[in-house]
Formats: sequence, C-alpha cells, structure tokens
Amino acid sequence: MQQEKDFIQREIQRLTLLIAKLLERALAMPITETEQETKAIEATLKAEFGFTLKEILVLEDAIFLNRIKEINHEHLEKLAELISVIVQKELKDFDQSLAVKGLALLDYVDSVTQTFSFKRMELLKTLQQSTTASN
Repeated sequence: MQQEKDFIQREIQRLTLLIAKLLERALAMPITETEQETKAIEATLKAEFGFTLKEILVLEDAIFLNRIKEINHEHLEKLAELISVIVQKELKDFDQSLAVKGLALLDYVDSVTQTFSFKRMELLKTLQQSTTASN
C-alpha cells in the first residue's frame, strides 16, 4: 500500500514538472519557431494525457470534462495556465475557443477542489478577457 502511494506521488510530481516544462517552453516560444514548438507541446500532451490542444478544441464540453476527470486538479490548473499562454500568443492553430475550453477546465477544477487559489482566479480573469477581446 505504501509503495503504491509513493508511486502515485512520484507520478503526480513527474507530471507536474512535465507541465511546468511545457509552460516554460510556451512562454519562451520564439515567433519564428511557433509551429515546431507547438507540435512538440502537442506531442507531449498526447503522450502523457491522451489528448492535444487541437483535440480539446473539437470536443464538446461534456466529453472534454469527462476525459479530464481522472487528471489531478493541480495538473488541470497547470494545463489551464498552458492554455492561457497559448491563447495570449495568438498562434494560428488556436483561436479564442481554446480560451473557452480553458474556462470550462477551471470551472471544473473549482467544482472539485475546496481550496481557493489566487492563481486560478487570475487565470479565469485572463481567459475571460481573451474571450471578450475577440468578440
């Protein structure tokens, strides 16, 4: 039982670091290499979580939320942060509907966790601004 707990904890830490690296990669993405960097981010998300940001875009909200239920809420919050960065970079493959998915993701995290997060509130505000800026 303890070994299983340790494994789960290590896996959570590994995925947290992975998402943090993806976030750093997105933040440092040079304009000239956005397509290559986006492909690398998408490949990593697909390998680790089973979906890409492009796939998230085409999923209905109910299906999307069903797919993320098994993911740790800390990872979901980091994923929302990654979505926020991608939306702010205004990359050609991602429109403001990705911000809407990020908002749905954060709403889900709020509903399953009892912990208040200033970072989550900041992300909500940023993504909401992104959706209203495009209208």
